[in-house]
Amino acid sequence: MLRRLGYVSNILAARMQTGEPMERLFKQFSDKGFKEVEIRDGEYLRSSAFGNFLGQLEELSRTYSTAEWRELALLVHTDADPFLNTLLGEQQRDYLAAAKQYAQLVRLEGLTVTYAVAYPWLERSQNDPNSANRDREWVATCKKIAFMLNPAGARLRFVDPDYDGEVDTDRATEILKDLRANCNGLPVLLAVENAKIPATTTFDLCSHAGVKLTYDAANTYATSGQALNTDDEIWAKLQSNIDVVTSVHFKQMTAAGILPSLVEPGFVDLWRMLTELRSLSFSGDLLLENAPSDDPLKEAIASREHLISLVSR
Repeated sequence: MLRRLGYVSNILAARMQTGEPMERLFKQFSDKGFKEVEIRDGEYLRSSAFGNFLGQLEELSRTYSTAEWRELALLVHTDADPFLNTLLGEQQRDYLAAAKQYAQLVRLEGLTVTYAVAYPWLERSQNDPNSANRDREWVATCKKIAFMLNPAGARLRFVDPDYDGEVDTDRATEILKDLRANCNGLPVLLAVENAKIPATTTFDLCSHAGVKLTYDAANTYATSGQALNTDDEIWAKLQSNIDVVTSVHFKQMTAAGILPSLVEPGFVDLWRMLTELRSLSFSGDLLLENAPSDDPLKEAIASREHLISLVSR
């Protein structure tokens, strides 16, 4: 059940702010059996060396067509030389060398890496239908980054972290379809995480648009403990078609906010989550998204042990 338990990279934020390299943290977590990694872009990441690497990928991606980028990423992630038959400037060669070094780490550690970014797609769908045209280039760049990070299983997750208003279902569905079709020359799985609108609504939008859902139970709660959906409501929806779900986030929440591990009790019924997922034979990844701490690996191991104890009940 917990074979694919991994983590979202924002749990590393406190350590990264001290200057610890992301690659070293990857290795430490990998040594303890955490092989699934979702790189959550954000300010904490962009101020690091790894964030600089992502910026290099963005810059590099603008010089290649979708077809060229696909070929280049496949070369980077094999033993082939990505510099062969390619006219590159010195800066581009440096960027590709960094990508090659990253790919070697991923291959040696046996990591499965996906990419996530905040994006106010619901606000766009409600307030500015024409903004789709302005956003297409940015979305294509995100998909190129996701593909370079993991050509064999590229996934890009969007989350709209702030929108909590009414949802125009038809318009939101069309936006998701547009996002899915954008840069369709790259095989990148598109996912959307539920945030401040009900998870049941997000599930329906994903189902209608042909994109995947990343389910986060903690996101359904306000700090008061009031939930947007009851457990019965959301699990009835997920049971109707679990194949819509690609990933599940595990984190615990109380009135104080997100906790640094899953050990302490909170609003989220972790036992029910595990029980329901097991009954549905869910095969996607399970990702810890604990609050950042000074020792995220220790907290991740404690969280895993707690989940194991719940599964054994």
